[in-house]
Amino acid sequence: LLKDGFASIRREFDEDGNNIRILYFSADDFPVNAGIGYAEVRRVFDKENHLIRESYYGTDGMLKDIQSGYATISRTYSESGELISEAFYKASGEKIR
Repeated sequence: LLKDGFASIRREFDEDGNNIRILYFSADDFPVNAGIGYAEVRRVFDKENHLIRESYYGTDGMLKDIQSGYATISRTYSESGELISEAFYKASGEKIR
């Protein structure tokens, strides 16, 4: 195991090369909530390849609030590609900022 509590990482990419999924596993190849507080990250990119949503999941596949207190970050961008806003949501769906 690495010091963060996982033995391996698997990554999935979309057709544009964006890293859309990251999964953390134990030495026995089971999903593990590593020291970083979650077992999986799922990302959604827009057609301009901007990261518009990032969500964190536990070993049970359910949304999980990470140590920072949220489970999902949602971002919006201007037509020119500038980040306009970020919103943070708990696993319950409650917007926290």
